[in-house]
Amino acid sequence: MYKSIPISYSVFHKDSNPIFGENTTIVSIEDEAGGGFIVLTQSTKECEMRLKFDKEDLEEVFRIANKLLTAYNGATENEKK
Repeated sequence: MYKSIPISYSVFHKDSNPIFGENTTIVSIEDEAGGGFIVLTQSTKECEMRLKFDKEDLEEVFRIANKLLTAYNGATENEKK
């Protein structure tokens, strides 16, 4: 008996190609026998970039990213006043 599950998603601009687009990000899950981890992949004509995160690392990266964006947006709003 066979089963299937999604192991990757493509995040892309609506006018771009979901597989080969310059700004396409592939979010996938991989497992090297130590448990699953998230891989973010972006490709250009010159190279492929891959970042690997386990669940805890990814949550911390997003927490800090949100903190940075909040601080930046607050600072830029103050400059407009």
